[in-house]
Amino acid sequence: MRVLLIDDHPLFREGLKGLLLGLEPSVQVEQAGSVDAAEALQGQAFDLVLMDLHMPGSQGMEALSRTKALFEASAVVVVSGDESPSTIQRAIQHGAAGYVPKTTDPSVTIQALRLVLAQGTYLPPEALRQPGSGVDAP
Repeated sequence: MRVLLIDDHPLFREGLKGLLLGLEPSVQVEQAGSVDAAEALQGQAFDLVLMDLHMPGSQGMEALSRTKALFEASAVVVVSGDESPSTIQRAIQHGAAGYVPKTTDPSVTIQALRLVLAQGTYLPPEALRQPGSGVDAP
């Protein structure tokens, strides 16, 4: 399995790379510090692309759209510190196969990625809340 990590924090990328060994011990991980840097890897096949939404040079849904266009055959999962229900819902609407807040427990993260690899979509509990209400949707 091949995974691309796109995040502007090298320490976070290295930690996530270690976590991915729990997904599959033979996982091959490529890293990029920005969407611009990831563009150099276009044309390579990745099973998963994990990306942050907030990086220098490319922000939010623009970064997601660019990444989806660069890696059309890959499942793109957002891994972000932004836990806003509206951001999560917008990311899914823009084609993300999942959204994993950076506060998510490592074991839940592995389960979320397994779901995405099985063609599912992972949404954290925060996504079920109505934006601004602070309560769960019915």
